[in-house]
Amino acid sequence: PALGKEGQPPEPPEEPAPGQPVGWGRDGSHTVYTDASAVRPKDPPLRRAACAFWTEDGAGASASWALPGPVQTVYRAELFALVIVLESFVGPLEVVSDCLGVVWEAERIRGGGKLDPGARHADLWARVAKAVGGQRAACVRIRWVPSHEPEGSDKISPVDRYGNDKADGLARTCAEAIGPTPAQQEAYDRSLRRLATVQTTQAKVLEAVMRADVGPMGAARDRRRRAPADGNQGSGRRSEEHTSELQSPDHLGCRL
Repeated sequence: PALGKEGQPPEPPEEPAPGQPVGWGRDGSHTVYTDASAVRPKDPPLRRAACAFWTEDGAGASASWALPGPVQTVYRAELFALVIVLESFVGPLEVVSDCLGVVWEAERIRGGGKLDPGARHADLWARVAKAVGGQRAACVRIRWVPSHEPEGSDKISPVDRYGNDKADGLARTCAEAIGPTPAQQEAYDRSLRRLATVQTTQAKVLEAVMRADVGPMGAARDRRRRAPADGNQGSGRRSEEHTSELQSPDHLGCRL
């Protein structure tokens, strides 16, 4: 991958380049587990997403890769993993994912639902629709499983837990390889701390200025600005009293 900007991980690839799984085109049914991961998923400058799939046939028919393109989110990586599986495998296929949003929308499309051209990730959803509508993969279903359930939970079967963990491990390992280094993360965190310090200082200065403007001194200053010194202020002419006092050395400073 191309080198990233200073202090950031490498830029993501522009085009997908996953290798075809061993057994591609092989007859028979397949159950494929997909997953995605990212290091620092809440920090866009550092975020690099990865996706993976794992099959019951083991490592030879599994793969992981960096999510291509500028939109680096875990959701898009989850969706991209599904796209690659649907476009790569031949024959009856069951795809298992722990991303409920992807599963719901994919099943809606598979059931004949219409695409929204203005939806987020519309480019990938169009590829899903094309794949499930073609003859290449006889897609049986796209199924959701919960992730990170405690051991012994009846919400996920041991088989699904194993497959989901394998896909998760592949995606996480890839994300760590393409994501920010510990040094890059520390440099980024230092920048955030400096920014927070500057913002806190600015807020305190602004608060002090506002207090000065509305406090006793500020109110008195405003009154002096608004109230005329005598009835003739603003006329451009000095009062007779003012003029005579200015002519007296003893009172020269009184009205100035």
